[in-house]
Amino acid sequence: MITRLVRNGAMMYTTASKMSTEDTIRTYKQLIRSMPRQNQYLLLYVLDLLSAFARKADINLMTAKRSQPS
Repeated sequence: MITRLVRNGAMMYTTASKMSTEDTIRTYKQLIRSMPRQNQYLLLYVLDLLSAFARKADINLMTAKRSQPS
């Protein structure tokens, strides 16, 4: 899997296997903190909405596995 990261306005591509989980989390935290506050709130809202869908996956049949493109 290839992950595209943006650091200081520059695109950076890396494979997920080359970064440790801690490094990945640290990088995403930095990216989120560098976003404008309104964008951070929007991201939080979208993640919360996806979490609500995941909690009801048995009812709405919207599992993470089904949402992946073929």
